[in-house]
Amino acid sequence: MNPICKQCNRISFVNFLRNTSTLSIKNFAVSQNESKSIKKFSDIPHIKRSELILRFLPKGKYYGLGLNELHRAINEEFGNIVRMPSLFGKPEMIFSYNDTDNETLLRNESSKPYRYSFEPLKYFREKIRPDVYGGEYGSMASEHGDRWYKIRTLVNPIMLQPKMVQRYTESINHITSDFIDYILKRDLNKQISNRDLNLWSLESIANITLDRRLGLFNDTNSEAAVKMIDLIRRFFIMCADFEVSPSIWKYYHTKAFKEYMKVNNDLLNIVMNYIEETIEQTRDNQGDNANGILQQLLKIDKNVAIIMAVDSMTAGVDTTASAITGILYCLAKNPEKQEKLREEILREFTTPELNVKSFANLPYLRACIKEGMRFYPPVSGTSRKTDFDLVFSNYFIPKGTYVITWPQLFYRRENIFPQSSEYLPERWTREQKCTHLNQSTKFHFLPFGHGVRSCVGRRFANLEMEVFLINFLRRFKIEWNEDDLQIQSTFVNIPTGNVKFTLKKL
Repeated sequence: MNPICKQCNRISFVNFLRNTSTLSIKNFAVSQNESKSIKKFSDIPHIKRSELILRFLPKGKYYGLGLNELHRAINEEFGNIVRMPSLFGKPEMIFSYNDTDNETLLRNESSKPYRYSFEPLKYFREKIRPDVYGGEYGSMASEHGDRWYKIRTLVNPIMLQPKMVQRYTESINHITSDFIDYILKRDLNKQISNRDLNLWSLESIANITLDRRLGLFNDTNSEAAVKMIDLIRRFFIMCADFEVSPSIWKYYHTKAFKEYMKVNNDLLNIVMNYIEETIEQTRDNQGDNANGILQQLLKIDKNVAIIMAVDSMTAGVDTTASAITGILYCLAKNPEKQEKLREEILREFTTPELNVKSFANLPYLRACIKEGMRFYPPVSGTSRKTDFDLVFSNYFIPKGTYVITWPQLFYRRENIFPQSSEYLPERWTREQKCTHLNQSTKFHFLPFGHGVRSCVGRRFANLEMEVFLINFLRRFKIEWNEDDLQIQSTFVNIPTGNVKFTLKKL
């Protein structure tokens, strides 16, 4: 058997891994010279525990860095692989910045991938709110193994069904039209900000998740909804603090940790109140909502509906708003691409109504969305606990090792994306793909994650972005007259500073 994979020019372990779950390095069918070249796990470049703590303290090398800046600094100092020590209850883990290692990791995951847990979030759900999360079904965000698999298999047929996504096209179109009217009525300068886009995102996701409108485009926004947007932002910022930076929360609950638990609790309570209101409103007359997502989840279990609503709205509001911000920014800075997209949209849609069948004829729209998320991905990293013995960057990685990879670093690498600093939607179209992509991006471009643990709401996120761009570009020219877009990197990448798009009526 030839041990070298001709496709990617590396040792191929796939066939071996499928046949056994107890491989050790001596089991690999490699030549004697190749086996000698594989280095030990202990030889991986590493940082000492004491030094790592110092680097996160004030004036330390990593102090105050966002997640992208942190991983870029580690990559520049240690290269494409580094071993991080166990610290304050966190396990030892590998940080990998090699795109072929990322492919090896994801090719060899099991049907129930185990990723590094959001441990403070898991603590909140198990210890503070077991009334919601302590039952038969757990959260997809913080669970693993059989417990995760059980809820995922229940939710997939509902959330990933194309007909279910199509069902919400008309309502998302109405929401986006109402949002445009809200902007035009409110602002004579016709400008939209990051906060506006968060309102649009929350209204859209609530419509999908709760089968209801929150009324966020009224003169006075809902106090609970505005609070929810703030809570979601604080959740991601604090989540990054407790998951990445050294923290003693497992031994002592600091004021900051208690505040993080309160943020989680307030967020959960708002969503639960919305669900109770929705149940009451639809008790006697469900109408078109009878077959919606919420009602189908309620038929399974009320807590499943609550868990999915919390996860969907927490994960979806900032990520979708951030993604559309990055896409709009790229189109505003590249007016020739914007005009090309507008021509495609106007060719397919001549009336305010959206014909679902016409979405299949919008390849450049999908390309613009992909390229925008390459430039400004809403999420940067991924993690797995290895299911088998593997080899990364010529180092042996034993089964059960936690691995963090950072695909956002791949998005600007010329070996994967030629002319990576240019906004080229054409790289995602059939006629130009071979020119602008050097290899398959299945394991290198991961805006929604990978495999069975990929984002369960990805089809709805794409629907929201497609409908938004269709509505705006057939009515306005999008301009950006501010300084360059700035991004705050937490567990999601959040636009900051003066986010302001100007709309010019066509």
